[in-house]
Amino acid sequence: MPLVADASPTSFLTYANHLATFAASPEGQRAIEDCRRTLATVGRSPFAAAGVLDDVAAIERWTTWAETDETQQLVAAVADAGVTVADALALAIGEAVTASTGEPDVWIDVEGHGRDDLAPTIDVSGTVGWFTTLTPVRIAASGTPGLANGARQLRDERQGGAPSGLVWMLARFGADRVTAAESHGEPQIVLNYLGDLDKAMPASSLFAVTSRFAGPLESPRRRRLYLLMCSASILDRRLRVEWACGRDVARQIQTPRIADGTMTYIRHLLSRLSSRDAQPL
Repeated sequence: MPLVADASPTSFLTYANHLATFAASPEGQRAIEDCRRTLATVGRSPFAAAGVLDDVAAIERWTTWAETDETQQLVAAVADAGVTVADALALAIGEAVTASTGEPDVWIDVEGHGRDDLAPTIDVSGTVGWFTTLTPVRIAASGTPGLANGARQLRDERQGGAPSGLVWMLARFGADRVTAAESHGEPQIVLNYLGDLDKAMPASSLFAVTSRFAGPLESPRRRRLYLLMCSASILDRRLRVEWACGRDVARQIQTPRIADGTMTYIRHLLSRLSSRDAQPL
């Protein structure tokens, strides 16, 4: 059977030039300034007293799992509610951190794939390159009763034209990033939801995704960018949440407690979204 190639994707250079043109346009400048005004409100990290960022070699890891039925219910519930699994995780992390630290809110950087639609003529779905985005999200402490409201807020912000991850990256790391970095704070927590890894390989594939540690992905001498890092995915039909934090910092911010608390809040959110008596979002 002859191989049929898909239509040629947009080159990384063409994509970058289009992004630069957008950033220089009046529309782009307004969007970037809106993001920077928001960034200026990023307050003191709830972990400000926990110490300085150390290198990758000092990392300790914790992993928590949801049961198969809980994972299936969560995926269905967030889809019905018009939110995402990443939204649910961000809400749960925010609630767990604020409950642990006593802070009224927390900012979380949420990683995205970055292959957003810039224009009808731009298609980077098959382009080789680095596109990852970091979108700061503020989660206010609300307790279990407010979880559904938090999900509603995230959904409404997205539908209301909230800035895309690409605009946030321009605001934070654009050509004038030095000036910008001095005018705003930065979240100290990052969330990366990798999606459903069970769908990454077809059933007929000779290969499969494993939950085993594959070895270091970065130099042990590299300085960490965040005090607390969370990576989540669905693997073997179960939600897997992995936490990474420096050894010294972990003891002060009680990372295992935050990890367990996040899973507890995930289950609370699931019960509220799945309840027959729950009001639709």
